[in-house]
Amino acid sequence: EPDCTDLDDDDDGDPDATDCADLDDTIFNGAPELCDAIDSDCDGSLVDEFDDFDGDLEPDCIDLDDDDDGSPDSADCADLDPSIYPGNTETCANGIDDDCDASTFCYWATQGATTVEIEPYPGTSSVVSWYAYDTSRNASSFTGLEISNRTVEMLYEEPDGDVHVVIIHDRYNDSGGGNANMSFAGMFGASVRVRDDGSEGGSVNATTGNGSGTWGWVSCCTDGAVYGPTLASDGCVTLTWNSGSGINGITTYDGTSRVDLGGTGTPVQLCRGE
Repeated sequence: EPDCTDLDDDDDGDPDATDCADLDDTIFNGAPELCDAIDSDCDGSLVDEFDDFDGDLEPDCIDLDDDDDGSPDSADCADLDPSIYPGNTETCANGIDDDCDASTFCYWATQGATTVEIEPYPGTSSVVSWYAYDTSRNASSFTGLEISNRTVEMLYEEPDGDVHVVIIHDRYNDSGGGNANMSFAGMFGASVRVRDDGSEGGSVNATTGNGSGTWGWVSCCTDGAVYGPTLASDGCVTLTWNSGSGINGITTYDGTSRVDLGGTGTPVQLCRGE
């Protein structure tokens, strides 16, 4: 029968007047819908019962960017989360790989409810040389970062990339001495690189990451120790004050910038991660 009088040119049972593809017998009102970018059932929608996460009227099964973040699903490590994509800025301490690159990481310090993003101190020499124990200042560190009546708890990065934990109690030639007993956790791979006054600074177990240190100093001098290398992978070093005197707070450093934290009663974590 010629098309000029045939009301169903494709013999799909749907007359030309309501058939959106009257020369294709697989497309007609009520046809089974497939996720293939074709409106098989002539309802004007490609979505139908299929998921459309970003609401762009293109179902996820054919959408090359399901979350509409500008990164194709093939390169996106979280293709249903528009806040995660390659090239995004990495946010510290949120536990999320924001930029889809596991090699991008950052450092932060946490004490109680306070978290601050930090960078290790950018060393130009070995940490032992930089700490300069018993050089220029007898029985003291000589870094220039010593602070009267405060304990410095910070990270130092050697030129080869190794990161060390540095603890410095007080400042030389200030108004008084003090003492401290601390315990450590998370110092995997570390050893004591500098130990003030013989046994002070204690020890650390490279396998368990646990250790402790005890110090006692007088007004002429500082006390402290260096532990490392550590934090070669994601994790946190926890520094806990058990007892002591002569210290009224804890300070860390963001690169070369001083960042004051709280008192000695709350442990400090120095962390690396996403």
